[in-house]
Amino acid sequence: MPFSLTILPGRWDRLLVPLIILVDLTASVAALGYVGVRVNWTCSEPLGVYWIRPIAAPLRVGQMIEFCPPVRRYSFMLQGGCPGGSDPFFKEIVGVPGYWVTVTASGVTINGLMLPGSRPRRHARSDPSIALPVLRGTFRLGPGQYWTYGSGLPAESFDSRYWGPVGIGAVRGVSG
Repeated sequence: MPFSLTILPGRWDRLLVPLIILVDLTASVAALGYVGVRVNWTCSEPLGVYWIRPIAAPLRVGQMIEFCPPVRRYSFMLQGGCPGGSDPFFKEIVGVPGYWVTVTASGVTINGLMLPGSRPRRHARSDPSIALPVLRGTFRLGPGQYWTYGSGLPAESFDSRYWGPVGIGAVRGVSG
């Protein structure tokens, strides 16, 4: 009698190969995430694959950082392992220690230069019933403080203009 292995009876056995591929792909993505590879699917930064490395030197303007946001988790944020329950954010640094930042209803200036598309929203675009934090004023960034900005599509980004600077202790890694 010939050997026969029936894992899924009937026509379901056609799903075996796609299921194996899906499991393999999921395991590969998880392994890449463990070594610092991140895929950005959000519109607040350019779509793409980024490699997050530990911080080895002082952070500078133009670098992209992964950090835990210093706010509670809102329903439009992914759930994750950061304090407050959110997934880490990925944003560009536009202000470093010593820089002056002014936030008004018109937008954000860094050392006197207006960031394009930086006018803060009052409500989450995905859910108008969610009021966003209101931050206004002029700030000088202190040691270990960084101003973040969603440079991909700023009008859609939830960044420092809503909560203020990100402390170096919240930064998990840097890309670029």
